[in-house]
Amino acid sequence: MGGSLTYAIITPVRNEEKTLPATIQCVASQEMRPVRWVIVDDGSSDGTPAVIAGAEAKYNWILGVRLADRGFRKPGAGVIEAFAAGYSQLAWVPADIVVKLDADITFGSDYFARLLKEFENDPHLGIASGRLDTETIKRFTFQNHTQGPSKAYRRTCLDEIGGLRKMKGWDLADDISANMRGWHTREFNDVLMHHDRIEGRAVGVVREEFEIGKSAFRMGYLVRFVFLRAAKMTLYPPYGIRGVGYCAGFLWGLVTLRNERLEPEFRRFLRCQQRDRLRNLTHFLIYRASHRKDRPRTLSEI
Repeated sequence: MGGSLTYAIITPVRNEEKTLPATIQCVASQEMRPVRWVIVDDGSSDGTPAVIAGAEAKYNWILGVRLADRGFRKPGAGVIEAFAAGYSQLAWVPADIVVKLDADITFGSDYFARLLKEFENDPHLGIASGRLDTETIKRFTFQNHTQGPSKAYRRTCLDEIGGLRKMKGWDLADDISANMRGWHTREFNDVLMHHDRIEGRAVGVVREEFEIGKSAFRMGYLVRFVFLRAAKMTLYPPYGIRGVGYCAGFLWGLVTLRNERLEPEFRRFLRCQQRDRLRNLTHFLIYRASHRKDRPRTLSEI
């Protein structure tokens, strides 16, 4: 089903002994298996190393890599450092697609075959993901923003964007960087995956949104886009808390992080995208208001 393209997976893990076995089972049951799966243990203190060792012994295409324990979680940057360590193991591996896969994701046996087919159908597709079938949070995003828990990169695209940025919000930054270079990025709604972790539980809801808000400032978000997103967050539990944390993080960045903003061309490109999307959203809402009796369009068409 996936044709001639091959893929490799990199999975950063830290204390994932409860969820990693299910992810291993999903990958092992794929119609098209990866040519290599590098599982990078970022200093686990539980039984994760034993789970990885068992998978290595069972499957010759799995490679475990152990990093030293830094003694604390490092949201955003820690995952990217582990991913980079895994990518260095693929230097001589003939994989056309490189997947960043979390250790708490499950999916059907045709998941990767279907994603590879999309890459074959569109030679300009640089980054792709499936869709989370259950989302605790419905974010204000669009169909060309891919899902961080499982992202597939055409290898030439990944190299062109210089790898993944060591920051919170890396999974949006790489989409934008790819778009700037002419690559398409796409979330495929009919290719489903399930995320077993509640977003932000490791660091708390408010802190998670606060950090995301800071990243939004670094990337150069339009202020009206920020407040629209925050307003939407108030519609989901815990009501009001997420939006407040997100806005607080953005305002904190405005005061303290001016020297940490991403490059000007990145910020200009992102703002241009956001203006277009806000314009399309306005047209969508006007259409819905004026065609109530007609079959409504969906936001995915924007």
